[in-house]
Amino acid sequence: MSRLATLNSVKKYNSLKNTLSLHQRLLILLKDNDIPRLRSLLEVAMKNKRSVRYILQKIIDVVDGIYMARPNESDKDLALLIQQMGGPALLDIVHRAIGLPSNSTAYRLLRRTCYMKSTLSATPSDVLQNVEFDLAAQPPFSRMLKIDETFVNNRIGWDPRSNEIVGFCYEHAEAKETFFESEEVIDKLCDKLEQGEIHQCKEVTAFAIAANAEVPNSQFALLWPSCTKVATAKFHDLVADISDEMVRKHGKPFLCWATDGDGGRRLIFATQLMIYELSESHLPQLYNVIKDLDLFDLTVGKHGESLDCDPKHLAKRLRNAMLSGSWNVGGTTITKNDVMNILGNQDVSTHTIKKLVDVFDKQNVPLATDLLLAFSEGVKKIDSNPSISFRVMGVKHVLSAFTVIIDGLLSFYCKTSLSLKEQLTNISAAMHVLLSLQRCCRIVPNVLFHDLMVTFENAFLASAKMQLEDPNIPVYLFLCGTDPLERLFGNVKIKLGHNTVSNLGLINTARSTNACTKVRNRIID
Repeated sequence: MSRLATLNSVKKYNSLKNTLSLHQRLLILLKDNDIPRLRSLLEVAMKNKRSVRYILQKIIDVVDGIYMARPNESDKDLALLIQQMGGPALLDIVHRAIGLPSNSTAYRLLRRTCYMKSTLSATPSDVLQNVEFDLAAQPPFSRMLKIDETFVNNRIGWDPRSNEIVGFCYEHAEAKETFFESEEVIDKLCDKLEQGEIHQCKEVTAFAIAANAEVPNSQFALLWPSCTKVATAKFHDLVADISDEMVRKHGKPFLCWATDGDGGRRLIFATQLMIYELSESHLPQLYNVIKDLDLFDLTVGKHGESLDCDPKHLAKRLRNAMLSGSWNVGGTTITKNDVMNILGNQDVSTHTIKKLVDVFDKQNVPLATDLLLAFSEGVKKIDSNPSISFRVMGVKHVLSAFTVIIDGLLSFYCKTSLSLKEQLTNISAAMHVLLSLQRCCRIVPNVLFHDLMVTFENAFLASAKMQLEDPNIPVYLFLCGTDPLERLFGNVKIKLGHNTVSNLGLINTARSTNACTKVRNRIID
C-alpha cells in the first residue's frame, strides 16, 4: 500500500509541476504580447470549462496570427460608431491595430440592425418600428412626434434595401408605381414624369420621435419626400394613422406634436387638433386638471394631443414682426428706428444695435433672442431715455405689457434657472396679456398669435399629462419644440456637409444616425 501511495504522490507532483509550468508560460505570453480581445477569449473558454492547456494554446495561436477571438457586442458597437463617425479608413486602422471588427463586419451589422423603412409602402407600424427606446428611461407617455422639412436635390435613385425607386413626391405617387421589378417600371415612371402626373420631390418632411426626458433619444421615424404644394389628404391621413398606431401599440398617445410653424403643412395640425374638446366624457382625468384654468382653450386632438410651434422659431417671427416697419402698438406704428431708440437706452454700442436690428439672416435664433432681451430691458428704462419720441411714449404702457409676452416666450429655453412652476407662471401671464393686447390692438399678426397661444397652452397640457402619469418625473418644456429634430439635422449635415443632398442620401444617413443613436444608448445604459 505504501508503494502505491508513493506512486500516486509522484503522479500528483508531476501533474502539479506541469500545471505550474503551464501557468508560467501563460503569464510570460501575457507579459510579452498584447493579446487582442483577451477578455472575450477567456470568457468563452471559462464558459465552456476549458483547461489551462487549451487556453494557452489558443493564446499561442492568436500570437501567431492563426486564430482570432470573436468580437463581443461592445466591440461591434464600437466598430460601428468608428465607421459611421470617423469613416471606413479610421476603422481599418483600428482593426489592424487592436483587432476590432473590420469594415465588412460593420457594414453587415448596419444592414442587419438598422433597417429604417422610409418608402411609399411604409405603414404606421413600420414608422414606430424604425425607432427604439429604453422603456425605463423614455416611457411611452413621454414621447413626442416632431415634424419639419428640409430641402433636397431632385435626383432619382434606387434603394436596394427596399427595392424601390425614391426621389418622387410621395403625395402624388403610388407605392406600386415605385417598386422596381423591371425596366418597364422605369419607362412608365419616365412617361408619367414627362406628362406631369408625378414629379420629383423638392423637399423631405422628416418625422422624428423623441422623449421628454433627460436623454431625449431623438430618432428619425420616417422621411416623406414631397413637393412644396399644399399637403394632400394622404399626408393628413398619415399623421392621424401614426398617432392611432402609437395608442394601439403602446397604449399611450404622443405627449405632443411639434413643428416649426413655418411650413404650409402645419395647417394639417389645426384640422386634427381643434376638433375634440376636453370634457367629463372625453379624457376626464386631463379635463379635471385643466378645467379650472381661466379662459383656457380645451380643444385637443383625438387622443389628447396638443401642438408646439417651437418657441425659438416663434422668437424669430416675433422679432420679424417688430422690425417690419408697420408694427401696430395701441394704434401707433412703431418703426425700426423706434426700436433702435429703445435699445439705445442701455450700455449697448451702436454697432451691436445695428447688428441686432439689421439682420441679414432672419433664421438666426441667438440674434432674435438677444434683441428680445435687450428690447425688454430698454422698455423698463424708457422714461429716462431722451431719444424716445412723444408718439412712442404715448404707448409705453402697452410696450411694458408686451414685455410680459417676451418674458413668457423666453421662459421656455432661455431662463434655465426657473423652476417648472415659475415657467408656467410666466407663460400664464403671457397668455392673458397676449389675449388682451390682440383683442384691443392686434399686437401681432393673427397667424403668429395662434401659434403663440397653442404653444403656451401646450406647456400646460404637456405638464399635466406628464404629472398624471408620474408626479415625480421632471418635465422639460424646451424639449417640446423641434430642437431634438434640429439636432438630428445637424448630425446629418456633419456627415454629408452643408450642401443639399438627394433623397436617397438622406435616407441612408438617417439609417446611420439611428444606428449610432441606438449604440450610444446601449453604451450609456
